Amino acid sequence: LYGVISILFLGVILCEPFPKVLHQIWISHQDIPPKWESARRSWISLHPNWEHRLWNETQCRDLISSRYQWFSEQWESHHHPLQRTEVCRFFVLHNYGGMYADLNVRPRRSLDSVLQSPEYNSKQIVLLEDEQTAVFASRAKSPFWDDVFAMIGERHQWGQQMGGSSLIGMVARRDQSRVGTFPTQNFPKICEDCEKPHPSSPYHWISIEPGHHPSTSHVSRLLSSFYRKVLKPLFSVYTLLAIFFVVMIYLIVRRVRQGSHSKHHHTQRRRIWMLVAFVLVLIITLPISGTAQSALRGNPDGEKVAFITAHPDDESMFFVPSIRGTLEQHNDLYLLCLSNGNAQGLGATREPELMSAAQLLGFKHVHVMNHPDLQDGPQRKWNVDLIAGIVEEYVKNHTITTIITFDHMGVSGHPNHIAVSNGVKQVLAKREGQLQVYQLRSVNRLEKFSGILDIIPSVLSNSDLLFLRSPVLAWKAMARHYSQFVWFRKLFVIFSRYTYINTLTQVRL
Repeated sequence: LYGVISILFLGVILCEPFPKVLHQIWISHQDIPPKWESARRSWISLHPNWEHRLWNETQCRDLISSRYQWFSEQWESHHHPLQRTEVCRFFVLHNYGGMYADLNVRPRRSLDSVLQSPEYNSKQIVLLEDEQTAVFASRAKSPFWDDVFAMIGERHQWGQQMGGSSLIGMVARRDQSRVGTFPTQNFPKICEDCEKPHPSSPYHWISIEPGHHPSTSHVSRLLSSFYRKVLKPLFSVYTLLAIFFVVMIYLIVRRVRQGSHSKHHHTQRRRIWMLVAFVLVLIITLPISGTAQSALRGNPDGEKVAFITAHPDDESMFFVPSIRGTLEQHNDLYLLCLSNGNAQGLGATREPELMSAAQLLGFKHVHVMNHPDLQDGPQRKWNVDLIAGIVEEYVKNHTITTIITFDHMGVSGHPNHIAVSNGVKQVLAKREGQLQVYQLRSVNRLEKFSGILDIIPSVLSNSDLLFLRSPVLAWKAMARHYSQFVWFRKLFVIFSRYTYINTLTQVRL
């Protein structure tokens, strides 16, 4: 009886038309810019039978504190107006239903008839194309928001690590049958005499009004521009090495000019020359190392490379240099993760995190397993034959030509990593001549945490492939795994040689 009632209740929710309520949010001590106010008036004039609600910071806080107390503490921790705006719209749509629109979006036509279309009866949310969230609609208490709330979690971090659009996009991709899309090409005569949309908008029925973001001051925009154009390029690996080299030359010249011939002076000068020689080796080997990637080239148009890992975040902690280096060869890139990281009951959280990180890294195809016999944990013994069967089927179904995975030591010594390596070897034995397998070389602990200083031993090693990359992307990718990005993993990303360097060895049976 309970199941029947639940199904009927869900059916009522899904068949109920979208509420005719337009929600917009303005969290700022300043007035709404005139062009944005004009855009808001366009919504009102085109939807005269709708209720229009403009939410401010106090109203958002009252809603969350009264009906979503579990999030109140996190709300107060978000000091940036944009963060609070992105959070508030979730709870507003969950509680009241209707449509949300950013204030800089101007409608080209009434969406009344669009939302009442039968094709949206079974949809839990309606988004713009490409999962953009400048405009979206849902019913009150839609199950879609329950999944979004489940992903937020107590340790959720907003901003660059996980924006509202990323959350909605990841939940939407988990079950696209419940997601509708606002039409764009089906309305060729919409507002023919209106001004053309802003070039940044791919939708011919809306325009993005220029103006200051409600949370962005002139000073913050200048600082952001300074960071993108000056600081970010400045802190690339090449630039830092060049700066270090210049400083060393300056110190040498200064010492020479002092004219001292003491034994202590000569000792210091030898040390400086050793540092200069080390930096020169780094500068020379960085560009040379890029040529080692050509071994993966083979047939770029037909080659499909699959990274096979054990847990969500393996790809971000260990394989980022290989991933980016492989992508530069225009390979079709796949990721197979053999578990969803449910060791602490966080599988439902970690799986979307992986999807987000994989998208950032450039994977086109991501597959996550949740097999009952392949659950995350160092105490869980994984069946190598089972892994081999899964990998072999995956290789066959996707015509994979190259696999990159762990070696026999699992990089970190994790038993699940080692089991994956052994399973892949079994597949190679069966498909010898049809498949290439490269393994990420494990190193001792001292070398592992030597960071970029490990470049010289890596260049001199007998590895078949060497990939070198800036650590910035690895940090960003690992930050997408927000439930795992605790202090000791942040230190790992900073000091681990796998953040900067990947040395791969081809398996030859």
